Amino acid sequence: MIHWLQDKLAEPFRAKRLIASVLVAASVAALGWLLTLPQGFISLKITAVWVLLALLLSAFLYFAGQPYLQKYPLSRFGFAVVLGLGLLAAFFTSTVLTSTSRYIFPLLPQHTLILTSSGGEVSIRPVECELTTLYINTFQGAENIERAENGARLIFRDPAQVSWTGWTGSQCKIYVLRGETAATLTVQWDHDPKSSVDVGLLNKEETPFEHEFPLPLGTELAVAVLLWPLGAFLTGLLWRGIRLLLAVSGEANEDMLIWQKVFTGLCLGTAAVISAGVIYFAQPRLSAPGVDSSVFQVIGNGWIHGQVPYRDLWDHKGPLIYFIDALGVLLGGAGGWGVWAITSMIFLAAQVLLFRVVQRWAGTLAAAGSLLAFSLTAPAVMSELNLVETVNLLFLAGGLLCLQHALEKETWASLFLAGLCGAGSFLLRPNLISVFLAGGLLWLLLYHHQPHWLWRSWEGMTVGFITGLLPFGIYFALQHALGDLWQQMFLYNFAYVASSPVEGTFFSRFFALPPQLIAVMAFLLIGGMLLLVQMSQGEFSEAQRRFAGLLFLTIAIEFVLSRLSRQSFLHYSTGLVLLAALLAGMILKRFARGIERISSPKSRHGVAMAFCAAGALLFLCEGGIQLRTPVRGNAEAAMIQEHAETVTARPHLLMWGDYASWNLLSGLTAANKYFYQYPLFNESYCTPEMGQEFLQQVEMAQPAIVDTSAINPWVIPLDPDARAEYFHQNGQSVQESCLNGFFAYFDSHYHFVETLPDHFSVYLP
Repeated sequence: MIHWLQDKLAEPFRAKRLIASVLVAASVAALGWLLTLPQGFISLKITAVWVLLALLLSAFLYFAGQPYLQKYPLSRFGFAVVLGLGLLAAFFTSTVLTSTSRYIFPLLPQHTLILTSSGGEVSIRPVECELTTLYINTFQGAENIERAENGARLIFRDPAQVSWTGWTGSQCKIYVLRGETAATLTVQWDHDPKSSVDVGLLNKEETPFEHEFPLPLGTELAVAVLLWPLGAFLTGLLWRGIRLLLAVSGEANEDMLIWQKVFTGLCLGTAAVISAGVIYFAQPRLSAPGVDSSVFQVIGNGWIHGQVPYRDLWDHKGPLIYFIDALGVLLGGAGGWGVWAITSMIFLAAQVLLFRVVQRWAGTLAAAGSLLAFSLTAPAVMSELNLVETVNLLFLAGGLLCLQHALEKETWASLFLAGLCGAGSFLLRPNLISVFLAGGLLWLLLYHHQPHWLWRSWEGMTVGFITGLLPFGIYFALQHALGDLWQQMFLYNFAYVASSPVEGTFFSRFFALPPQLIAVMAFLLIGGMLLLVQMSQGEFSEAQRRFAGLLFLTIAIEFVLSRLSRQSFLHYSTGLVLLAALLAGMILKRFARGIERISSPKSRHGVAMAFCAAGALLFLCEGGIQLRTPVRGNAEAAMIQEHAETVTARPHLLMWGDYASWNLLSGLTAANKYFYQYPLFNESYCTPEMGQEFLQQVEMAQPAIVDTSAINPWVIPLDPDARAEYFHQNGQSVQESCLNGFFAYFDSHYHFVETLPDHFSVYLP
């Protein structure tokens, strides 16, 4: 036995194999240990079991892995890819585990709670934390408190202090009950004076106190590191499986061409049906414009009537979206039909460009598959057509097509057009220029040893970019609005990001997956691995390999840029959906290649028929869904018409909040630069001069005001009592607000008229 072990340990690469086996086994055991521990405390018995299982699994992987590694060796490139994708998988899994404290509490810091009573009798309920409930016997110094109501109340009769240390989870709640005599309870966490809160007991029968514990970045990193070996192991198996699938022997059978044509037609037909449904249900007759679309149309309508964006109407998007909406209003009037027609054509044109990009790269079948994948996944993240992210699909696909042509022909004109597409993206929103940045970086990687061609290429893209920006820059300079553009399009967005509440933990803001994006990330992961395997096996031409590199760079940059705002709005991921669809087409093509190489004609035709039957079923299902979708109509327009006597009682209508759609549907303007007031609610951005400008325009127009704060927590209520409560909860004073002058004027010059559905309140001067 000893000699056998010595022989095994003497084999080549034994140290590397031993380290890898121990790491993977430890990762599996750590995950199992975290998932099976009792809530809030560490069980020594469960820990011992998982340590033993880790030892057994590491021995099994070490000895059983040798023949597998000899038969299926992993190249350095493959090893690097497996490690990178394994780390990415660990990050995604970490966001799931860290969302529930009970699975990771051993990696969390323990916290100390100190309760100090003074001035009389005070009682509390048992402290309810996420991981545990604190009763009398869990506190140190518990001899100074009494238990009542079978433990439902803990009574402090004399000045006393108790403490507890342990794992709390993400939050704890303390309910303090008023005693017979006035008293105060001081709640302090972790000996930190800043967390000390004195809870008075004179005003309420029961005073709640809640404390939240942010998830430390170190815990997120620790979970990701623990999961990394397991993620790399599973990714390695998937990598090897894909290589085996691509290595299927046999020649392609020509009799399969008819099946590919049928399936291609079904994919295109299904994509057309879905796109037609998206466009049909976006028409103004069936749906009211959303928040962003309403703002764009209000500014577009104002632009064609002599007002200048940024100078006369406030918003923080790029000027191109207002130009598109102004053109739509000019063609179709203020009813939204022109905007709907233009954005529908842009949506269809983006799909045509997507089809062309994939067709040039991988063939017609892959292009049809990409179009189908896009049409199936895009509606889940696109709330409407008139959004900067949806319009940017045209420039994203167009930029990819121009750079693809430049990689094949190396023409200056293609690079110029790519720069022009980058300018279009920038003029919609500055962080949408992923393909432009990826193109510049790829040319640097390809031609850093050829400075002449590198600078010539960058020159083409830069000239195209500047050519797109120049007309708008000249126009706004002539209108003395360039400073307003800079302040709103750039400075406000920085302030918005800095002041926005952070959603989730550090990792979850980047790697959390809403259900609508699971299919997208699956396309990115599997399609990306498939592409890397094909590149490593030399299946691509040089131009195809370069385009694959462009695609990977664009995905990485788009992923980062789409998450800069720290918000999880789904439409921010629209660009990722298109890029994932590109890879989905490659997956379909590889499946088709695999079917072609099946040697048995019956099996080959049977699998092909099954694919076509699935495509036909999908076509029929999507068609049925579109036909059976109920037509709801425009509820907001009906509400305005029903309450027209008060809503339209004045020549102007100011929506307090973000319901600019009511201005469109009623035909009444706000007569105010801040027709929606988000910049005025942002204390880090709003200035007294802005508040005074808003007040002066209200005094001049005397509009009817509809308060929508009841359904929007970002909006400061207009009702004086509700407003005072809002500022109190946010730790502010109305005197600190740049709107304090407006609130004083509103309280003295406006009166309440009626309450509309959704608890909207109407005020008239």
